[in-house]
Formats: sequence, structure tokens, C-alpha cells
Amino acid sequence: MTGDLLFSVNEENGRILGCINLPVGKIFDLASGNLHNRFQFHNGDEIPLSLHTTDELMVRVGDNNMCKIGSSGSNRAKCV
Repeated sequence: MTGDLLFSVNEENGRILGCINLPVGKIFDLASGNLHNRFQFHNGDEIPLSLHTTDELMVRVGDNNMCKIGSSGSNRAKCV
């Protein structure tokens, strides 16, 4: 599959993207660009939902950078 993947909401309240009813012991990954940038969920392993990135993670609110995690140097996490 190539190109954009778009979901139409129209008159409904929303859409679900992902996996429901995941059997215990199974893993679900939602990749973003490649398998090194992904959300990962282990069902039954008591491991929290994980976000894997190859570089840094920037949390933005509106047009403002709020928190940068994983930068090189002494400031591994910088939040305002």
C-alpha cells in the first residue's frame, strides 16, 4: 500500500485505529515511518504503552514546543 491513508468522520463521532481484544501475551505495534518509530503495547506483560523513536521526541501544544526528550548532551529532557 502506498500513498495517504485518510479516515472520514462525517456525521459519526470518531474512528478507532488500532487493535482491540488483543490476546494475552501478544504484542501490537503501530509504526510511524518505520519499525524504529512506533507505539508498542504488550498485553499481559504489565509493561506500559511504549513510544519508540530513533532520534528525539518533541511534544507540542499549538505552535509551542513544550517538551523535548532524548536530545544529546547533558539535557536529555527539557520541558518548559
